[in-house]
Amino acid sequence: MVSPSTSCILSRSALRLLPLVLLLGASLASNPKLEGVRAGGDAATLFYGYAPSGVDETYLLGRGYAYLDVIGVNYSTSVRVFDLRTGLLIGEGVVGRMELFTIKLPLETYFKVEADKIVSVCLSAGTFRGDSQLGPRPPSGFTFITSVDGGFSGKEFIFMALESYAHVMLIYAVENSEVTVYNSTGSTAFHFSLGAYSYAGLALKPRQVYRVVSTGRLMIEHATIYGATIDSVPSFTGGFIGYTFPATIAFGGSLIILSQEDSTVKVHEITAGGLSLNPRFEKQLRLGENMSVPWGNPVIIRSTGRVLVERNGVGIAFMGLRAGEDAWVFIPDGGGVIFASAPTRIVVDERVAILQRDGIDSVQPGLHRIATNSTVLLELLGGFPVTQYAAYIVSPRGLEVDYPSPPEFPEARETPIHYYVAGVAALGSILIALLLVLRRRQLRVK
Repeated sequence: MVSPSTSCILSRSALRLLPLVLLLGASLASNPKLEGVRAGGDAATLFYGYAPSGVDETYLLGRGYAYLDVIGVNYSTSVRVFDLRTGLLIGEGVVGRMELFTIKLPLETYFKVEADKIVSVCLSAGTFRGDSQLGPRPPSGFTFITSVDGGFSGKEFIFMALESYAHVMLIYAVENSEVTVYNSTGSTAFHFSLGAYSYAGLALKPRQVYRVVSTGRLMIEHATIYGATIDSVPSFTGGFIGYTFPATIAFGGSLIILSQEDSTVKVHEITAGGLSLNPRFEKQLRLGENMSVPWGNPVIIRSTGRVLVERNGVGIAFMGLRAGEDAWVFIPDGGGVIFASAPTRIVVDERVAILQRDGIDSVQPGLHRIATNSTVLLELLGGFPVTQYAAYIVSPRGLEVDYPSPPEFPEARETPIHYYVAGVAALGSILIALLLVLRRRQLRVK
């Protein structure tokens, strides 16, 4: 259970972050160099983020740098990346469909990505060291991946795969679906069928671009046993506040479900035997209350009222609030950063902040009630220093995409609806994790 009393506790990471962000919030509106950032106007698709330090060495980049990867969703997309503190251009290029455009981004940079068409954007740093036999690998973490419309659901996704140890790139089916996965050459890598409220686990090559096409609506989550574990869970219907969510719970971690109104919450596991129609957990929550769900199989979360779902852990995560939303949000021990793409009035508990376009504000750790009159992006920082972090960034435009309600929840099924693809053992994620733990112990004995 998250306690509101944690809001008065600041980690060393948050203390380092707070003065800088407050300074930025006061100065960005009057910085004349930021006129260049505004080029492209309201037609541009915008992404914001902060690359925290606290990692040692980033795979193939060395110390002091992060990957900022832009993946082309459309043909011939112009991309520019700006430093929000100075307004200076960090890099620019043209990215094609299924192409990867990478910026070697200095750590401690507050940045803005501006594209004239929708793109996918991923921020990562550090080195994956989960298995000594494999050697160092690209950074990894829990994160949901945006679709070609900029939101987190859809029938087509183009993205760069992260390190996916133990075959845990998960594709959730919102609807009955025939799914095809293409690699960067256009060849078919996988093809399979999924029923609504089921998922498949895939093994994909890190830092390679893939395209997923489906006859029904999907959501895609990158999950890894050894990666950064913090994340925010998007709703089936768009944004981060809703009624139905899919989620994988990190080994040793937990999900936090925060009620935005009086709600009855049910958590259903998806196991090797199929979707459990009897909830693993069921609880009544009043406005502002929360519940914690411990580690286990992937789950479907259903609520009679609006809730917000977060995964507690280390690393970075991106989420956001739509214009007019008023939400209880848990900010981890490293604090949070709010980015505004338009003039915005933010209320955090009783504190009011007025942000200009490209403005920044900080939020201290703890449980807070946040209200906004304009769509904002929120970056969460947890558990620093860390060995690695990786997360896909949603744009303010992507946060505003709405999707239809999911199909009616099933009352009974004759066949299992849990699938594993590409050699993943059909014993479920619990057995996979247990085998990995045993393997690590054997390696230590040797």
